[in-house]
Amino acid sequence: MTQSHSFNTKAIAKQRFIGIRLRLLIGFTLVFSGVFAIAFYWFYSFSSHKAMTRLQEDLESTLAGATGQVDVPELMKLYRTVDPNPRGYPNSPLFTAQINDLEKINEIEPRAFPFIFVRGNQPDTRRMGGELGLERGDDEIVYIVDLQWNRDPTKAAGFLETVSGTGYHLRALENGETTFRELYNDKFGSWITAYGPIIDPETERIVGAMGVDFEADYVRDIQASIRSRVLWIFTLTYGGIFILVYFISGLMARPVRQLTPIVEQIGDGNYDQDKALQALYKKRRFNDEMSTLAVVFELMLGQVRKREENLKQQVEDLKIQIDDSKRKRQVSEIVDTDFFRDLQAKARTLRQRQTSDEG
Repeated sequence: MTQSHSFNTKAIAKQRFIGIRLRLLIGFTLVFSGVFAIAFYWFYSFSSHKAMTRLQEDLESTLAGATGQVDVPELMKLYRTVDPNPRGYPNSPLFTAQINDLEKINEIEPRAFPFIFVRGNQPDTRRMGGELGLERGDDEIVYIVDLQWNRDPTKAAGFLETVSGTGYHLRALENGETTFRELYNDKFGSWITAYGPIIDPETERIVGAMGVDFEADYVRDIQASIRSRVLWIFTLTYGGIFILVYFISGLMARPVRQLTPIVEQIGDGNYDQDKALQALYKKRRFNDEMSTLAVVFELMLGQVRKREENLKQQVEDLKIQIDDSKRKRQVSEIVDTDFFRDLQAKARTLRQRQTSDEG
């Protein structure tokens, strides 16, 4: 028993020890990190989508109010009669008036940078290709006025600048649709944009369209702010739960640590551990698995003690039986020898002589 116990102890000592607390912390870290990553991604995506939806609503609301304030006759007169100067914009009060109208939109919504464009290559305008070097094309659009001229001309479309329109431009011009374009890049920068038609109140025809830009840096700032706040929230939550698991795992491991030396004493043959086992569950406010385990160990200890006492008694009885059997065998070995039989014969002869002499 002692050799086996020693062997098992050495074998266990050679194995790597990983405590319950460490295992719980590792398991928690792996599981919650995955949950955290999924939750963070979902919450960030959800918040970004909500923020983008709110921006879209703000853009479309600004666009709806702005298109209704456009002086359509003055806009079309500017387009049909005024030419750009060498710097790319006209020296005309018509152009200044349109820029001032866009400035009013920006004063109401500082994030908004509106611009106006019309469908190019139309038979009812004087811009019929050839003039001013314009290219003919079914998707041709012509920029009329852009608020960026008053902010950063490098980000502004030139007066009467002709480009190929995107589907967003053309849907506003042809179908009168209000469309929203998410983050994109062009030669002027990065933007999100809403497009809507400009309708002549007299003829109720679509004569042009307005776009309202929000700079992408603003959108990215919002996303970065959301990401930072979400990260802080989840970091604090993660840290709080980690600390909670650390202390809970310590509470779970403590009874095991208290039980270990008791079991070692029992393994060494010291069975007087009843009080130590009772202390593991009698002082606990609520019973749990560890309390049950301590009670089971106490019952097992009593049974082991009883069995060992019975075994000792059986060993003592067996020793007595063995000693008696050994003694009988030794006597039998002596009696069965020729020497002993010869002694017995001589003894009988002596007794017979002694009897004869007495007679």
